[in-house]
Amino acid sequence: MGLTLNVYRWGLGDCTNRGASATVQSICVVNVPGPFHPSGSAPAFVLARGPSGDPVLKPANGGQGIGPMFGGNFAHTSDSRLGEAVQDMTERRSWGALPIFDRYESAEQANRNFD
Repeated sequence: MGLTLNVYRWGLGDCTNRGASATVQSICVVNVPGPFHPSGSAPAFVLARGPSGDPVLKPANGGQGIGPMFGGNFAHTSDSRLGEAVQDMTERRSWGALPIFDRYESAEQANRNFD
């Protein structure tokens, strides 16, 4: 069980490299208390610390390749349980949208970015 968040994406195209949030309208954060279950239309994610220590959302099942990294999408809910979970993790309350880290690249794709 978990908490459902709405996905917000950039209007000019998918930057997630077909990540878990590329086509869905919501995600289910399974390590935040809530009454919802992950599904095909709301895949399972976890609240975690990102590379800078700030809270991010990552696919619960991970992915293949190098990552996860930010793919341009965000998720948000008005449910206070998300803010409480962020506060438990970081000691700071959050009311804003969280970045979704669901972009994975092959080694070849990653190497091309540094050529």
